[in-house]
Amino acid sequence: MRRQLARVFSGALAVLLVGSLPAFSADHFVTIGPSTFTPKNLSINTGDTVHWTVVDEFGFHTVTSGNPCTSNGTFNSGAMGDGGEFQFTFANTGSFNYFCTFHCVGGMTGNVLVSPPTGVETPLAGASLGQNFPNPFNPSTTIEYSLPSQGRAIVAIYTTDGELVARLDGGVSGPGKSRVQWDGRDASGKNVSSGIYFYRLEGAASVAPRKMVLLK
Repeated sequence: MRRQLARVFSGALAVLLVGSLPAFSADHFVTIGPSTFTPKNLSINTGDTVHWTVVDEFGFHTVTSGNPCTSNGTFNSGAMGDGGEFQFTFANTGSFNYFCTFHCVGGMTGNVLVSPPTGVETPLAGASLGQNFPNPFNPSTTIEYSLPSQGRAIVAIYTTDGELVARLDGGVSGPGKSRVQWDGRDASGKNVSSGIYFYRLEGAASVAPRKMVLLK
C-alpha cells in the first residue's frame, strides 16, 4: 500500500519507534488480490489500524466484518475496484473475521486477532540506533538498536518518496542491544526494487538518520 508521509531528511526514512507501550499504535497492511487476502490473518494490538488495498484489475471486492456471507455490522468497506482502499482502527480486543461479499461462497476470508498491548514503559533517553549491516545489501540486512530498559521497538521502512514499505516488529526487548532483519520485502511480501532507504530514531532528535542501500 502506498502511503505518503511528511518529508524529513530528504523525504525518506525508516523510523524506530520506542516508547510507552499502552500509547503505541501501528499500521498493518493487507493486499486484496483476485481471490485472496494477503496476509490472510493478522495479530495486532488495540489502537492499531489495518489498511486493505485492492490489487485486481478486473474485479471488485469488499472487506466485510463477520462470518462468510453473514455480516455482523462492525465494518464494511462497500464495493472497491482496483486501487480501492479501506482502513479500520480496532479499539476492542477480540477475534474479527471478515470476508469479501462477492466471493464469500468461495471462502475468501480473513481474520484480525486483537490483543491488549503488553510490556513496560521505555524512556527514550539513552536509546540508540546503529548502522545496518551489510550495507549495501542483497537480499537482507540487519538493523541493530539499543534500549536503556525493557520495551517494544518497531522499525518502519520507507522509500525515497516517503512511502511506507514495511514495519518490522522487534517485539519486547532490552535493556541493551537488539536486532531486527529486513529481507527487502514490502508489507505484502513482494520484493522491493533496488534503491536507497533511510532510518531514523524516533523521539531522539540528537540521533541522526542513517542510510541503507539495496543492490540487486
